[in-house]
Amino acid sequence: MNDEELSVEEVQLPAKRQDEPTLEERMSENAYENILPARYQVKNADGELVEDQEGVFERVAENIALGDVPHMDGIIEVGPSEYRSEFLDEFPDGEQQVEVTEDNVKYLDYDAVSEVLAPEARRALESTKEEFHDLMEHLAFMPNTPTLINAGDELQQLSACFVDSPADDMVDIHETEKEAAQVFQSGGGMGYAFSHLRPYGDKVGSTGGIASGPITFMRTYDQMCKTIAQGGTRRGAQMGVMDISHPDIIEFIHAKNKDVSLAVALGLNDPKDPTNTSFKEALEEARDLIEDGKVPQHLRNAVEQHLSNFNISVGVTDDFMETLEEGGEFTFTNPRTDEPHIATPETKELWERYDLGHHVTVGEPLSVPAEEVWERIIEGAYENGEPGVIFLDRVNEEHSFDVEEHPEHEMVATNPCGEQPLEEYEACNLGHINLSTLAVENAPDWREYDGDVDSFLSDAIDWEEFDRRIYTGTHFLDNVVTMSDFPIPEIEEKVTSMRKIGLGIMGYAQLLIQLGIPYGSDLGNDVARRLMRYINHESKAESHHLAQERGSFDEWDDSKYADPTSYPSWFEEHTGENPFDWEDGFPVRNHNTTTIAPTGTTSMIGNTSGGCEPLHNVAF
Repeated sequence: MNDEELSVEEVQLPAKRQDEPTLEERMSENAYENILPARYQVKNADGELVEDQEGVFERVAENIALGDVPHMDGIIEVGPSEYRSEFLDEFPDGEQQVEVTEDNVKYLDYDAVSEVLAPEARRALESTKEEFHDLMEHLAFMPNTPTLINAGDELQQLSACFVDSPADDMVDIHETEKEAAQVFQSGGGMGYAFSHLRPYGDKVGSTGGIASGPITFMRTYDQMCKTIAQGGTRRGAQMGVMDISHPDIIEFIHAKNKDVSLAVALGLNDPKDPTNTSFKEALEEARDLIEDGKVPQHLRNAVEQHLSNFNISVGVTDDFMETLEEGGEFTFTNPRTDEPHIATPETKELWERYDLGHHVTVGEPLSVPAEEVWERIIEGAYENGEPGVIFLDRVNEEHSFDVEEHPEHEMVATNPCGEQPLEEYEACNLGHINLSTLAVENAPDWREYDGDVDSFLSDAIDWEEFDRRIYTGTHFLDNVVTMSDFPIPEIEEKVTSMRKIGLGIMGYAQLLIQLGIPYGSDLGNDVARRLMRYINHESKAESHHLAQERGSFDEWDDSKYADPTSYPSWFEEHTGENPFDWEDGFPVRNHNTTTIAPTGTTSMIGNTSGGCEPLHNVAF
């Protein structure tokens, strides 16, 4: 029976709410009995649990609520007894009391601080804690994993997403690798742009030799990542981005293909082997093994081993897409000189590996038909799911800053999952509103509804509860910025000056099922646009409210928010406000407020579908 034969009466929609009285009943058995104990509950030095499931949200709510304290009326002072024991070294020597500020509140103990507050301030702190706790305990909102694991624990690093790209300098390449290792240890993932590294075969002035190219350094990062679990609890994650204008882009595009992975894993191009010293021959041998089914069973993972701790994305630019549309040749740029790359013998050898060497003439600018490069991207995405693409010009057009006027704010990479473009040394903490528990108890079924979409959503969604989740979620995430203790000073400085947050969603597919709307339909997409636009505008409104109480982010004066009438379409799209009502500027606490993340285990905890994604494998 196909779906056209099913009547409304034959399909029973799932329950609209999860109002069970206990957390154990609201969660799935897997989340409560397995996921929380394995990953989120605090353990002692012997690995024994010292926190129950309910205690996770209590700990997180108390810790994040402390972010309110620096903004309470009057000067609040604390001594060493209000500091958590693991942070006593942060208390200034020779001082008996210090004022609570955004710089030191992350080191404080909730119960101890509560005791020294005036009664009214204590009640306000308790109220914030209860608001945060209620959202999480009722699975209405869930912060990202580092916050759930580290808030109130010794790491206190609460963000998931970071970007830190290496410069074309051997010292900086390895310094970036060291900084990435520190981020992994603290529970975060790292994105990098490798676009600045000189191409394979380029000159190395200090030695008179030639460069090995960006991919070789990606391999060293990959190996480092394999050895370090994020925060000791999960596998490290990385995103590598390369601008499509880079001369080595063809190798980057193919880097995670099965033939490349097998050739590298088996050392088929080992220069010590006199029978096989060219990578092109190694690739041919690997392809023959794969096509003939001769890869031994115990080596089956070798076809997916190369850069296995990386996701990779090609940074596609407007000029490339215009060249592609015109059917022309695209000229590649040497990042060392910022001039057209003059092909070397190594350049030709690299492009020959992938059967495109006939387009390369040594001594001439490297130009290849854009369609040939685009086809390789499409083939890789189809065969392997990689590379992805990121449209860099579009990303920066949507940025809170005009990057032509302020190039220091240009974004060239994303976090490992690709949903969050970030500036260099910027980080973002994420939180997810559970859409599936916003359907009202007696929500109508779209399949038998007599009315338009606006009326339907008005009847189907609990808008008052939606507002509460947006406002409280934005407040929560702003506090997370304050309460985060980052392992690298440059990250600390950047994050606190920008205060980027990522309020997103989970349970979108589940909500559609509950309302009788097909996922991927025009209506389903329209509902997604309406809901996310509402979150975007209302989170900006709450960020504006927080700015009035706490101050705007430090870089506000250089942002588009300070000059809405110069960017009227951008401003109206992001705030829902008339730019000419805010000619003197629109203060906001956070330069960005929204992100739609994949929500892996966090949506499992929330007992709903992941992010904005459809349900997978619903039948076996």
